[in-house]
Amino acid sequence: MNEKLTASEAIFGFIGWLTTRDSITKMGASEDCAPICDRIKEFCKENNLDEPREGWHNNLIHPSGECSGIAQ
Repeated sequence: MNEKLTASEAIFGFIGWLTTRDSITKMGASEDCAPICDRIKEFCKENNLDEPREGWHNNLIHPSGECSGIAQ
């Protein structure tokens, strides 16, 4: 089975991978975001996931219900 991961599978897989690594990846408003971006790129490359589409952030809705942009 070499099907591409779905979006939700990738999220679960990424977080699962982070929680099993020996090193700690800190995330939060007061943390530098570069290390987590590096881990995301590493995970995407390993799983052959596509690069984000241009304007992807306009379709993103955070759990708070606030959209990061206006989807056209």
